[in-house]
Amino acid sequence: MVLEYETPLGARIDAVLLGYNHKHGDQIMLFELKKWSRIKSTNNLSVVQVSVGINAQGKRIWDPRLHPLQQLLTYEKYLKQNHR
Repeated sequence: MVLEYETPLGARIDAVLLGYNHKHGDQIMLFELKKWSRIKSTNNLSVVQVSVGINAQGKRIWDPRLHPLQQLLTYEKYLKQNHR
């Protein structure tokens, strides 16, 4: 397990679990942890950014953030490009 793994572009993956499976070979599991209190729902499955409810000085504001799945797909791309 690797915690706070830094990608080549300076992003950080919260946790990476590395393992080996006799049937499928090397296996990698990526974890992206969030502290968000709310996320606005959407029916658009191709969404890249979401509105996230965060508390700022006692008030909830909606802030655009990269969707967690999009973050993981980006991390996967970085890992494949740099660790073959």
